[in-house]
Amino acid sequence: MLCIKVTHFAGRSQSAIGIYGDRGDEILTESSSRGPTDDYLASLTFDWEMAAAPAAEAGIRVVYPRTGLVLSRRAQLMERLVPLFKIGLGGPIGDERQWWSWITLSDVIRAFDHLIGSDLEGPVNLVGTSPVRQKQFAEHLVRAVHRPAVLPVPKLAMRLALGAEKAEAIGLSSTRVLPERLVDDGFEFSDADLETALSRMLKQGMTASVPHLRFDLLVDDPAVQTPFAGPFAWSGSESAERLIHPNRWRAP
Repeated sequence: MLCIKVTHFAGRSQSAIGIYGDRGDEILTESSSRGPTDDYLASLTFDWEMAAAPAAEAGIRVVYPRTGLVLSRRAQLMERLVPLFKIGLGGPIGDERQWWSWITLSDVIRAFDHLIGSDLEGPVNLVGTSPVRQKQFAEHLVRAVHRPAVLPVPKLAMRLALGAEKAEAIGLSSTRVLPERLVDDGFEFSDADLETALSRMLKQGMTASVPHLRFDLLVDDPAVQTPFAGPFAWSGSESAERLIHPNRWRAP
C-alpha cells in the first residue's frame, strides 16, 4: 500500500488508445491525431477526454492515461482468449497483421503511481515499449500455455464473443502505439518481455489480487473550488479506478 500526500489536486480521466482508431502500421504517439469521426470508439474516447476539460480549466492538473491491451486474466479479451488457447483451439486472430500495444497490469499500477508524482498533464500512452503484431502475440501465448495453435480465430468468432464494436476496437483493429511521454519522463517498465509477462499472468490466476494505491489528498489551493466549503481533504483506496469526476469541479 502506497501513501501519498499532495497539496494541489491532480485528476486522472481514464482514456484508451482506441482514440487513435485503426491506423495500420503507423507509429502513434501522444502527438498523433485522433481517429476518424466515423470511428465509434475513437469518437467516444475523445468525448470522454473532453468531459474532463472543466477540471483542467479550473487549474487542476489533469492526465489522460490512454491504456492499451492490459495483460490481466480479468481483462475481457484475455478472458475470451486464454480458455481457447489452453485447450488448443487458439491461434492468430483476423488477418494476423494488426498491431497490439500491450502492457502488464503491474506496470499500469506503477505508471499511475508515477503520474501522481509527475508534472505531466494531458494525454499519456500507457502501453509498453514493444507493440507486436497479433500473429506474434498468439505465438507467445501458445508457448505460455504449452499448447499447439490448431486453429486461427476468425473475425466472426471475435465479433460473436465480444460484440462487433468491441471486437473491432480491441482485437481486430491495428494500433501501433508507443509510450513516448512516459518514457521521456523517466518511467521504467518492469515488464518488457511479452512471453514472460504472459506466463506470469497465467500463473496469477483469475483470483489474483489487484494492487491498491492509497491516496491521502488535500486541496488547499484557494484558486480551486470544490463542492465543499474550505479546504477539501479526501482519503481512499483505488484499484486503477477514477480519482475524480470532472463535473464535480469548476473554476472560481
